[in-house]
Amino acid sequence: MKEVSSGDFDPISTPPAICDALRAELDAAVAQTAPVAWQTAGTSCFRDPITGQSCSAYHRSWQYLLMLGIHNSTHPDTQFLLDSFRAHARRGDRRILVSGSADYAMLAHILRAYELEHSEPRVTVIDRCETPLSLNRWYAGCAGVSVETVQSDAISYAATQPYDIVCTHSFIGWFSPENRERLVAAWAGNLRPGGHVITTRRLRQSNRGEGRHGYDDQELLQFEGKVRAAAVAQRHRLSLDPEEIVSAAMEDARTRIRYTMTSSEELAALFERNGLAVVVADDSASTVPDDNHIPSGPVRGAGKRVRIIARLGEKA
Repeated sequence: MKEVSSGDFDPISTPPAICDALRAELDAAVAQTAPVAWQTAGTSCFRDPITGQSCSAYHRSWQYLLMLGIHNSTHPDTQFLLDSFRAHARRGDRRILVSGSADYAMLAHILRAYELEHSEPRVTVIDRCETPLSLNRWYAGCAGVSVETVQSDAISYAATQPYDIVCTHSFIGWFSPENRERLVAAWAGNLRPGGHVITTRRLRQSNRGEGRHGYDDQELLQFEGKVRAAAVAQRHRLSLDPEEIVSAAMEDARTRIRYTMTSSEELAALFERNGLAVVVADDSASTVPDDNHIPSGPVRGAGKRVRIIARLGEKA
């Protein structure tokens, strides 16, 4: 399924060299911030007051796993993100909400796209956890720009002034079917009429029942071996013992239960039920996970990555 509604955007194709340069810049930044995130997560990460669950293991290990090449975050979607944000910059859209962020990768794409179009965005990053917010402030400081950060969950956040764009990367899977309806409704509520949501989502088959997926025992063993081998091989780049990274990564992996969506049509319908017309739905990315399409989670059951742009309808 690949749909593009003509008239919304003029086609833009960012040169591969620019995309590669941004990926290389992010890889270099991660080598600096992985130790910072590790330390910050211990004191700053969110803990659910009801369940007691914390995102500490996730945020402690996430950037080290990027650094070691275990995950690749936004890298497969760099072309899509740069092209999309550049198109918005040309339209004069400047107010951008990043709704949930593991780190500063989305901010980096926004800043590079607007730089290419000689424009300056006004970016707000929200997350319920202070750890990624602090990383976004660090990246903005390095880039010499300002960014607003707000500690808030994405469903309850209500903007005082609507945004031109709401964006996030691989975020919907954290939410149950009921809560993802509330999430997308919140995105729509934070947009101006005619504003857009830009996001991505990997399709998956459920392996835990009730539309959920997670690592099975075999994949946990494989994942542990992969992380340990990479950490030992790159020990010279690390600021801590490889086994500490393995321990944090496995703590996160054992509890990594996410919610599935199985088709592009199901994803598009989610937006449309909440007043957002899909103008781009591209699932042409590789179905088979490879070096450029590494799932940030179990490989078994992983399908295509879908890239979505959806527009909020104009008020009557």
